[in-house]
Amino acid sequence: RDRKIALIFLHGGGQSALSWGVCCRLLKEQLKDSDVQLVAYDARGHGETTAIPEDDLSAERMVEDAVRLIHTLFSNRPESQQIILVGHSMGAAVATRVAIRTDLGIELQGLVNIDVVEGTAMEALPHMSVSFLLPSHTGSPDLKV
Repeated sequence: RDRKIALIFLHGGGQSALSWGVCCRLLKEQLKDSDVQLVAYDARGHGETTAIPEDDLSAERMVEDAVRLIHTLFSNRPESQQIILVGHSMGAAVATRVAIRTDLGIELQGLVNIDVVEGTAMEALPHMSVSFLLPSHTGSPDLKV
C-alpha cells in the first residue's frame, strides 16, 4: 500500500507561512521525484489571516486550528496518509501540543521542533499588538512554492 507523507510547517509568533518559503522551495527541489506534500499556512492572526474573535490568539485555539487543518486536508485518506509536523518557536509549541492529541485520525510520523517556546512566551501571545502580527511585506515571488 502506498503511504503518502505530508510535512506541515508551523511558523513562529509574528511570522507567516512565508517564513518557510526558502525551506519549502529547497525541499521541493530535493524531493521532486517523490510524492511528499509540503503545507505551510498562516496561523490565526498572523500573515494574511484574521482572528475571530480578534482577541483569541491562545495556544489552545491555535492547536484547534492546526487539528482542523489536518482534518480538512487529510481526513478522506487516513489509512494512506502520514504527517510530519515541523514547527519553529511558537509553531513548535503548537506542533508539540498537536502531536499529543489522540483525535488526529492520521498517523503522525514525526515531529520536528526548532527553537520551541513554552510558558510565558505562549501566554503573552494573546496580548501582542495586532500590528506586530500583521505581515510587514506582501511577499516575494522568489518565496512561492
